[in-house]
Amino acid sequence: MSGDAGNGDVAGGDAAGGDVGRSAPGGGYALGGFADRERELSRLELQARRLVGMHEGAYRRAGLLDAPFVLDVGAGSGAPARFLRDAGVETLCVDVDRSILRHAPRPALVARADRLPLPARSVPAVHTRLMLQHVPDPAAVLAELHRVTAPGGALLAVDTDHASFVSEPAPRRCEAARQTWIARTLERGADPFVGRRLRALALGAGWSEVKVEAATLTSDDIGPEAFAELLLLPYLHATTTDPEALAAGRAEAGEWAAAPGSFAMATLLLLSARRRPEGSAS
Repeated sequence: MSGDAGNGDVAGGDAAGGDVGRSAPGGGYALGGFADRERELSRLELQARRLVGMHEGAYRRAGLLDAPFVLDVGAGSGAPARFLRDAGVETLCVDVDRSILRHAPRPALVARADRLPLPARSVPAVHTRLMLQHVPDPAAVLAELHRVTAPGGALLAVDTDHASFVSEPAPRRCEAARQTWIARTLERGADPFVGRRLRALALGAGWSEVKVEAATLTSDDIGPEAFAELLLLPYLHATTTDPEALAAGRAEAGEWAAAPGSFAMATLLLLSARRRPEGSAS
């Protein structure tokens, strides 16, 4: 399976992939929507490395670290795949955005998340991180992940509910950008609040042994400067390319981070599930 994407080249046609950003051709995140793409790539790598490492236990409990191979859908620049590879797990990265997928480990495949060009029951484990919030039909994506997963295989889907995000005080420009991003996401038919629906969506797609864990990340956990860089400012960068607006927002976020009483918190929801083994009762 690890060679199916074509001798390490980015292959394929068109998909749905993840993090705060602008619309890709099939909906969802697109690296091309950012004025400073290198900055965004660095942010994605640092954010994923911090968060995936913090949640290693959830990856282990879900069975991904024991799997010989993981299909990573909405892989982005590939930071979670690199984490899995460091643990000795082979991966195939899938994303809609060819420009960001070029930075992911090979093999890599450009393909729709709800129309994966893979045989049924062909992969032992699947992973997706911050992707379901970007797609118009997360139920269809989870059903497609179920289709390609082998009986007894594992799923770990990490996402969030943007209503759970809090900051006090809220930096005015960053908060306005967050509300703009939420409104734009809803306008194109995606769901920035998908985290609260993960359990129901997974059960509806046929998954069993469904469990949702909540993991909070606060500005005290990683420091206010890092929190602002990784989780506040992305909303601003995702909604404007105006240099003056970006500079003003960064200055405001810096003042927020320097204030002794500032606090912010984000919540990730980690959905783990299994495809029922052959012959098991429903």
